[in-house]
Parts: sequence; C-alpha cells; structure tokens
Amino acid sequence: MEKKFMTEQEKIENLLNVIQNLHRTMRKDENFELAAGFKQQYLDPEPYKLTVEELKELRNNDFRKEFLKDYQKWGIWFEESHIKERFYRCQMPNGDMLIISEEHQYGRKKPIFGVSTTLYLDTRDHTTFSSCRISDFGAVEYLKELKKLY
Repeated sequence: MEKKFMTEQEKIENLLNVIQNLHRTMRKDENFELAAGFKQQYLDPEPYKLTVEELKELRNNDFRKEFLKDYQKWGIWFEESHIKERFYRCQMPNGDMLIISEEHQYGRKKPIFGVSTTLYLDTRDHTTFSSCRISDFGAVEYLKELKKLY
C-alpha cells in the first residue's frame, strides 16, 4: 500500500476542518460570539526558514527552549479571527515544518486571560494535521537530534 502524503493545500484544508470543529464545540457567551461565516486569513505564505548555522547555535536544551519561546518571530502563517487562533511555522533545514498554534483563552468576565500554545511537527509522513501534535519535550528532543545530522 502506497503511503499518501498531504499536499500544502490538503494540510490547510485539514487545519480548517479542525478549526471548524472547534467552532461547533465552543459555547457562546457575552464576550465571545461566533459569527455565521468562517473567516480566515493567510498572512505569510512563506515559512520562516531555520538555517543550518542557526540550528548549530542551539547548543543545549535551554537554547532550544528559548528558540521555541520566540516562535512569534517566525511570522504568522495563518490566523482564524473568530477564535483568535494564530499559527506560526518554521521550516527546518531537512524540510520538516515545526508549527505552533497560539490560542487566546477567554473567560466569562474578562476578555482575555491567557494564551495557550500547541506544537505540531510536520515530517511529511502524517495523513492528518492533528496527528502531527508534539509535546514541548518532543520538540526540544527533535531539535537536538536534527542538530546531530548537520
């Protein structure tokens, strides 16, 4: 059986399906009302590209964690305005994509009380976007192993 790799368009469509499912599960409240339409915005079609030199500068886990914390410098790849979710992506030297989802958390009384992030590692061998999910520790370990290749 031949493994089917997702195209860039299929990945975006899969991501949109995940976001639309979030729309269906979210409750309406006075601070957050879902619109009837689905609006998305692609802000930066080109990913930030991590160079081999930058990868070599990630000498230990502290540097790798700091690199992951500075994900906003990668530029916004995709933004879904209704649920205030932004996606940032960074292309690794081997072509893999590290994607970070940033979601604003809402409360009933306060408009925004926090931001949560979710990491994804697209190694081009996943069939769905949600199967690319990775932990912070997994991302740090991935960067460590990737550095050994260069």
